[in-house]
Amino acid sequence: MEYLFIPQRGDTEKIQAAVEEFSVKSKLELVNYYNKQMEIGIVGVRGQAIRLFALAVVFKKVFDDTPVTFKDNMVLGLSGKITLENEKFIHM
Repeated sequence: MEYLFIPQRGDTEKIQAAVEEFSVKSKLELVNYYNKQMEIGIVGVRGQAIRLFALAVVFKKVFDDTPVTFKDNMVLGLSGKITLENEKFIHM
């Protein structure tokens, strides 16, 4: 499950809006949102990729790590289901 993300005009604003939306969520809500994306899978929709990019930013701020993967700073992926344990996320 991967998406080749090629930046386009207007992406920064969309990513920032999604970062703001995710920033008010609890750790459990973030984990649950990520796991829902794992269930759905990467479907090749640009909007989903923008939200996953923003989710990765918020995970880095909150957990100092992210389950969203990046290859060559362009290919977004998901690293598998996670759970919240002791205020940190761990892979299941």
